Amino acid sequence: MDWLSFLASLVSSIAWPTAVVVAIYLLRKPLGSLLANLSSFKFKDIEVQFGKKLETLEKELGDTSIVPDLPEIQTDQTIEDRFDALVEISPSAAIIDSWIRIDSSLKNLAARADIDERSRRVPVHTIRALVDAGEITRRLGNLLDELRGLRNQAAHLEGERQITVNEARRYKNIADQVFSELERAIYASGPR
Repeated sequence: MDWLSFLASLVSSIAWPTAVVVAIYLLRKPLGSLLANLSSFKFKDIEVQFGKKLETLEKELGDTSIVPDLPEIQTDQTIEDRFDALVEISPSAAIIDSWIRIDSSLKNLAARADIDERSRRVPVHTIRALVDAGEITRRLGNLLDELRGLRNQAAHLEGERQITVNEARRYKNIADQVFSELERAIYASGPR
């Protein structure tokens, strides 16, 4: 192989990777905005459909009728303020923070229902135990499990796909409604 053949071979093997890198560089802003609006993302065996699951949960809660004779649950304004500040910094962190109230209510309800301590340590076990004990409906258990799964996705998405501010606000709206249903279940169970 002479010098010119080697150079031609080298140029032809570098041409396609170089063209791809240049195309990605030139299209980085349009691709970035497109990726930010994705509602699903697949990498190897992991498929994330965060936005689609939020839509399903919103539809599920849209069919809910609030029991009129129960007292309204007051929303602490500092929770709203904290969420608004946090969502601008990190939508994923705002989602995780929104789950904290639900987790606390789950533990309270499980304690009132005398669910064993071991089952209260892991939210998925707590949810199942509360459904099995008849403290919450299977529908509410499914909603809680879906919210828990979305919270886990938000916690582990860093670097793959960012949660948008809109998705975090939608999650919080759903979480607030589910929290209200949990609080009603605690209220209905009465003091123990």
